[in-house]
Amino acid sequence: MTNLSRRACLMRAGVLLISGIPESRAASPVDDFEAKLNGIASDPSLVFDSLRFRELAWRQEGPTDSQRRGNSQLPRRWYSEKPISPSAVSLIVAFEVSNKAAYIKKYSRPLWPGSASGITIGVGYDLGYQTVENVNDDWLDLIHAPVIRRLHSGCGLRGQSARQAVESFGDVDIQWGAAYSNFERVLRLYAGETIRYFPNCEELSPDCFGALVSLVYNRGSSTKRVPGDSLDRRREMREIKALCIQRRFGEIPAQFRSMKRLWENMRDARGLLARRDLEADLFERGLS
Repeated sequence: MTNLSRRACLMRAGVLLISGIPESRAASPVDDFEAKLNGIASDPSLVFDSLRFRELAWRQEGPTDSQRRGNSQLPRRWYSEKPISPSAVSLIVAFEVSNKAAYIKKYSRPLWPGSASGITIGVGYDLGYQTVENVNDDWLDLIHAPVIRRLHSGCGLRGQSARQAVESFGDVDIQWGAAYSNFERVLRLYAGETIRYFPNCEELSPDCFGALVSLVYNRGSSTKRVPGDSLDRRREMREIKALCIQRRFGEIPAQFRSMKRLWENMRDARGLLARRDLEADLFERGLS
């Protein structure tokens, strides 16, 4: 063993001794992440905290209409089969509906999370930010055609308009199997959006990529600066894009944590803050 290796081992043993954790029982990054995630999934109150602050207005699903008119071969929405780790999938589900049991009990019927959200169904599927064409594609063969047509009237409704309309959907009940199949389908669209707008992220490990997809699922992919936005809400998203371009992937987790500044003083943002931390943790695990 080299002196450098011996020193590293001694330092590791010292840290474990100081912490009071025997080396053989020290939690690995995998165990630590999973323990935190299990805690989130067991606390359904955190779900609404996360849903309430979704920023779907910042999504960039595909080419603009003008781009597609100039090139009919362009897809309406980006799509990718790049692997997303099971841990990342569990993370997204945990912050959208907690888990299967919680979904069956609380989320199988349409709801309005609040704020600028629309009527939300399934695993965080917000009708307020969907077109009729999207709904037809995303729910085809998963629920009955008459129910799909019912959902059309919720497309584009956001904020108070959605709040007023959600009661009219009270008889709609989407079973877990259909909801999860829809989630698996649209997750590939979020993966495609992530790859399209964060160059080189296709090189990331499934954990790192999944953490970034979770972020886009919640905040959208746009990095545009908005005139008059004193907080510069998209600053960290811009930084993440720049780091992807430069392949400085190791600096990305800090940006997940930095963006917590936007919600840290908000009473109902506890779940969202936890989501950012877990996304950062998962990304760091994927770097190792």
